[in-house]
Amino acid sequence: MKKNKTILISVLVLFSALLLSSCAGNSTLNNATSWPGITAEENTIYTAYNSFVSAVEDGQKKWSYPAEVDKTLLFYAAPVIDGDLLYTGTYHNQIHILNKNTGELVQKIELPSSKSKIIASPVINDGLMIIPSSDGAIAAYAVSDYSNPVWTTKLSSEVWTTPLVLDGKVYVSSLDKKLNMIDLKTGAMLESVETNGAIMDHLVYANGVIYFSTFGKEVHTYHPGNGMVETIVQTTGEIWAAPLVLEDRIITADMQGNVYCSDLKTEKSLWTLNNITGDGSPIIAAPVQLSNQNILIAAENGDLFIYDLDGKSVGTRSTKLKTMSSPVVYDDSFATAFIPGDSLLKSFSNDLKENWLYQGESNTAAKTPAK
Repeated sequence: MKKNKTILISVLVLFSALLLSSCAGNSTLNNATSWPGITAEENTIYTAYNSFVSAVEDGQKKWSYPAEVDKTLLFYAAPVIDGDLLYTGTYHNQIHILNKNTGELVQKIELPSSKSKIIASPVINDGLMIIPSSDGAIAAYAVSDYSNPVWTTKLSSEVWTTPLVLDGKVYVSSLDKKLNMIDLKTGAMLESVETNGAIMDHLVYANGVIYFSTFGKEVHTYHPGNGMVETIVQTTGEIWAAPLVLEDRIITADMQGNVYCSDLKTEKSLWTLNNITGDGSPIIAAPVQLSNQNILIAAENGDLFIYDLDGKSVGTRSTKLKTMSSPVVYDDSFATAFIPGDSLLKSFSNDLKENWLYQGESNTAAKTPAK
């Protein structure tokens, strides 16, 4: 119980405007400020933040939705692209389906409960869209008919993470330190596995196992074949960010600003970088690998760090902005979303030179970076 309280307190400190749905009233939506969800397809960056969803290319807005401010809308989750459609969830129990090329609204899905606030992205698999919500409800809709859910399964606690669909099963974590398994076709609960801490970021499937980080200061693997959970990395601080799983190693970042690299086969540490920001700023965004194979770490205080696979520093840049969203890689660049400052989006080259910035809906003009 004490550990659960610690987790929730930490969450509220990081996202002070967001209250858990179990104790939130209508005033929460009016007072909340979201964090950006970001997705890339080729050179187009899609971001969902506050009351708008935007498509940006080379710093120029292609479109934004809705055309006018709608204060009843609040977006957190990264948009999901499927063909020509873009799916984005709201904090007010809706999925808005847009034409990804024009931003035109195609359809809305409204979940049955107003408590079903969507913080994590849905996932589309085998003709079904699986929607997680903060009240613990997981709803499946047929992509051919969004009028009613095919099934709805209620978990024992809030869900803040995107489900993983694998071999006819839906794997989804809940904040009460559980990894839950649901039958994809029927929604029947198959199993719940207890973990040593809440899983706050997405699950990673690689090498035949599921990797996940916990607030219990560990990275685990779950083996779908035998149901075994193994600890493969231990850290000094709690872990929010999902691990980065590469061909032969795994990269983990914790909320004390430490970065760890371990060999996947032997599970032995290859290197550790302690307090990379110097001020203990937490790392919430998951590490990503750039197109040149280097590793990008984005700290919560906006500092960007690039390391090679041996843990040697390649470059550092301070943005003096706050970021909680994992950067997205495109071409030989990456884009990062920020919480209010001089810009919503910034794009950088692999050597941390600024390509462009996009200020967001308050001022949609792109700027060329200062020399």
